[in-house]
Amino acid sequence: MKFLTGKPACVVDKKLILAELHFGIELSLQQRGVNVQLESKKYSDSLNKLKAESKTTELVVIGDFKHTVTGFDQRERNAFNEFIHELEFEKITVVKGNHDSRLEEMAKPFPHFTVEPATGMTFQHRGTSFGLFHGHANASEQVMKADVLMTGHNHAGIQIGSGEFGKTLPAWIIAPFGKKQKLIVFPSFNPLSGSVPFNALKPRELHGPIFKTGEVKLEEAEVILLSGQRIGKLKHLRIE
Repeated sequence: MKFLTGKPACVVDKKLILAELHFGIELSLQQRGVNVQLESKKYSDSLNKLKAESKTTELVVIGDFKHTVTGFDQRERNAFNEFIHELEFEKITVVKGNHDSRLEEMAKPFPHFTVEPATGMTFQHRGTSFGLFHGHANASEQVMKADVLMTGHNHAGIQIGSGEFGKTLPAWIIAPFGKKQKLIVFPSFNPLSGSVPFNALKPRELHGPIFKTGEVKLEEAEVILLSGQRIGKLKHLRIE
């Protein structure tokens, strides 16, 4: 497994894995008066470039592939079709997130596009099992037994500084889980969807049932910026 430098994505074997693509978020922002355009080519160019650099063949998105929570409108549908046609991956797999309502319907015309349930999916690579789930719902028993758990939903970030000069940076949160497992919380791939400061929140304030189990040793979590810099354990980065 390898984190890509400067990008909120990782590679396992031939899989490019990311979370929180939030395709179509621009349409929601437009309704709030923000002047941003939804351009499918910007998304596809970015992902195709990562595909070439990482030498991967499959795109795996751990939830929130699209942004609109309640279905989709025709503009989003049209842009989605263009986007999928432009992607160069042999296979696209999405673990369903809370924003992915009716994604199966949108994906139906594309035989290489698979939507997995919110309970998650697993795969093996070099003797290590990986369990992927978005995080808004309980993962399956099989997923929860994996050596490495990968989840999104919380748009992982870390707050640097405080007050008017404080800033939340996207970051990888890698926490011990259970007895010998590891939980990786993904930052958001889409910068427009923001980041959540893990060092300013208590575990119960984070979204999703896994943080209510008491199995996530969040204070012992290692924090890694997208640059690859390891900045310490979460307990030493707490914002009072």
